[in-house]
Amino acid sequence: VVVLSSLASGVHGFLHAHEPWLIGLSAALVAVGGGLEVAMRRGGRAQGFPWLFGLSVICFVANLAIIAAHRGF
Repeated sequence: VVVLSSLASGVHGFLHAHEPWLIGLSAALVAVGGGLEVAMRRGGRAQGFPWLFGLSVICFVANLAIIAAHRGF
């Protein structure tokens, strides 16, 4: 338990130290996914609601909200 606790603490510290890069990478991946989704729909190859893309957008927005709440914005 102590080893897992220290590992989790280390990962938590690493993530906090690199938040801007992680958010930037996440935003870029969501943008690429959105572009691919638009291209698929324009080509007529996609139908219905894009559930996986929708989930990725929800997760991105949740991460932004968590970081904003954690930093006190």
